[in-house]
Amino acid sequence: MSENNPYQAPSASLIGTEETAGLGAPRTVSAGQGANWIGIGFKLFGRGWLLWILAGIAAFVLTVITSMIPLVGAFIQMVVITILCGGCMVASQVLDRGDDARFGDFFSGFSIAPGPLALLGLLYMGGNILAMLAAFLVGMLTGLGTGVLSALSDDPAMMMSNMSGPILIMALVYLAVLVPMAMAYWFAPALITLNRIPVFQAIALSFQACLKNIVPFLVFGLIGLVLLILGALPAGLGLLVVMPVLFASTYVAYKDIFQIA
Repeated sequence: MSENNPYQAPSASLIGTEETAGLGAPRTVSAGQGANWIGIGFKLFGRGWLLWILAGIAAFVLTVITSMIPLVGAFIQMVVITILCGGCMVASQVLDRGDDARFGDFFSGFSIAPGPLALLGLLYMGGNILAMLAAFLVGMLTGLGTGVLSALSDDPAMMMSNMSGPILIMALVYLAVLVPMAMAYWFAPALITLNRIPVFQAIALSFQACLKNIVPFLVFGLIGLVLLILGALPAGLGLLVVMPVLFASTYVAYKDIFQIA
């Protein structure tokens, strides 16, 4: 058969752009990698700790300001947070390659892929709203209305008894929807920003990657929770270190699971 056969199926990857050439299919890693991601995240933070802290303060101020916008503040805040996540992935990649990061790298999501990242943020915010509505409706169906009416009673014990069951069910329903959404969102900013993956494909790849690595992510989550608690103790100042470390660790996990060279 001729090497130039026009009817031959293409052998190139469907993800064939320059940015996605090194992107492998998500793989399963060992449970211990969850701790290793955080360890390497600390190292990436250490390579540019001052920039991480300054960028974190600037990002916090920006998100607080956007949250104050009437009516649509929460949506704009989520969009900004998602774009900032993309910038943190860029800065982490620069530091990981041994180069000196610049302050602007942390905000490069606004120039690299603002539209796709904004859409991702809106989708995540919309999903959260749907999750809350679903939880509320289930709560109403399981008797929350009776519990609310009992609030008019003079018996606090009766009120708590009537409301505790529906509230627990509401929380479980909300988590049942929120966890898959978080899995779909987790790696999407990195895939969009670093690999130019379309939004819905990035969401699917992120969910697949997290689903294959539930155990290491449980380890990562438990360690991260402890770090967040410890970081919040000294008037929250420790979060100036913990949050950058967790962002850098997310980049490390992305690189590990998607086999980025």
